[in-house]
Amino acid sequence: MEREDYFNIKLKEFTNIAIAMAYYITRIELHYAVSTDYARLHDEMEKEGFLTTIPMAGTIRKLPEAEYYRESSLDCESILNSAKRAIAGTGKVGCALVSETINIMGSGLFINN
Repeated sequence: MEREDYFNIKLKEFTNIAIAMAYYITRIELHYAVSTDYARLHDEMEKEGFLTTIPMAGTIRKLPEAEYYRESSLDCESILNSAKRAIAGTGKVGCALVSETINIMGSGLFINN
């Protein structure tokens, strides 16, 4: 068996078993919004499975305003659709950016009490 064939087989084995959960960071901006609109957004995002906190360095840290963390077996497009449902639930218009990541680092994030 050639090295490339062996690599392709091992890669297929790896992707079939190991990748069950993905980690997503989602940023939302509501257009023409006030603080109560963002409070509603937090509620809607929570219903969709998003968190305003993130596990980091053995602690739980608070993310910046309107930024969310989610672990899921869903793909990136499904996570985006979930965020769009949450935006719609506020009655406002907004934009969303979703990033799938394997390494998250932060600085200056407050410990969640």
